[in-house]
Amino acid sequence: MKERYERITGTGCSRVSFGTFHSVFFMILKLAYRYQASNIVKEEQRIQFIREQLDQTDLEIEDEGEFISSVLSEISLIKGELMSLDNYYAKSCSQTVFKELYDGYEHRLRKQGLLDFDDMLAMCYELFKERKDILQAWQRKYKYILIDEFQDINQIQYEIVKMLGLDLETIDAIAAAGGPGSFTGLRIGAATAKGLGLALKKPLIHVPTVDAIAYNMWGASGLICPIMDAKRCQVYTGLYHMENGIETVMEQCPMDMGELIEQLNKQSERVIFLGDGVPVYKAMIEEKMTAPYVFAPAQMNRQRASCVAALGMKALTEGYTGAKVQPADEFVPDYLRKSQAERQREAEASPDGQAGKLPGDY
Repeated sequence: MKERYERITGTGCSRVSFGTFHSVFFMILKLAYRYQASNIVKEEQRIQFIREQLDQTDLEIEDEGEFISSVLSEISLIKGELMSLDNYYAKSCSQTVFKELYDGYEHRLRKQGLLDFDDMLAMCYELFKERKDILQAWQRKYKYILIDEFQDINQIQYEIVKMLGLDLETIDAIAAAGGPGSFTGLRIGAATAKGLGLALKKPLIHVPTVDAIAYNMWGASGLICPIMDAKRCQVYTGLYHMENGIETVMEQCPMDMGELIEQLNKQSERVIFLGDGVPVYKAMIEEKMTAPYVFAPAQMNRQRASCVAALGMKALTEGYTGAKVQPADEFVPDYLRKSQAERQREAEASPDGQAGKLPGDY
């Protein structure tokens, strides 16, 4: 992401910080407590701490390695989700044994001046709670925060981000992937975005999902062709150029995969395929494509919240017309085609039993 930012802006990263939660929070701890990399416990040390405690018990364990791994996972869960040890019910062993292992593990860490990856989060959380002056200093530094894959963060990460100033009242708009996609997923996403927009009185930015996938390939030369599997040899697709920003060659639409390949072959331009349809239709592409093509790296094949946000910002500040800024109550997902159940009902109700069917339906 850092490299992509540098390519897009043509500048360095002096004003923008990139990092994982752990790297950013450990940097904060380094400045507050003078921690160094040598203070981070190694995985073999963590295992040894639990093993030493097990040697002092009469617990019979069938697979020591698996047991230790389970205990360490539960310790991590407790720290990451801000759980109380007294209210946690252990899965790997009895409550009494687990509490002894947990307390012993923590005692060994503190005695040796070590911290594990979960401590980086927990200690940063406690630091911000106790030292408002330090919290305010970091709030001034991080005025804008973008979190990729936000839905995957745990409780303590969420709480720290809130403390750093992710106040919903300060946002300008809410960008949401407007489809296509699964009917249930789109409805849940749209309802969540609309609820926030209506409550906060903020506009919503409707970002076409296929556009957002294509934006993964910003700066790449050739014809960018995202393909989302729509089942029955159908895909949701669009065509784009990305050398100097996003240029839409063909707007997102549903299409038969065979017809798409025929169209691409006629254009004779190098094609970059990406999206969740690549593994589904890779064999067909390799068999029928005559124009030059490549497949995007695996890490570029999925939707990214950061790409939706970036296109939303372009629509809000740069007049990008591919995404639509609108009042929250007017936001409607683009399903692009009716659900299979709706098409089936139409087919059954039509005189010849064919109405509402698409190529590939049976």
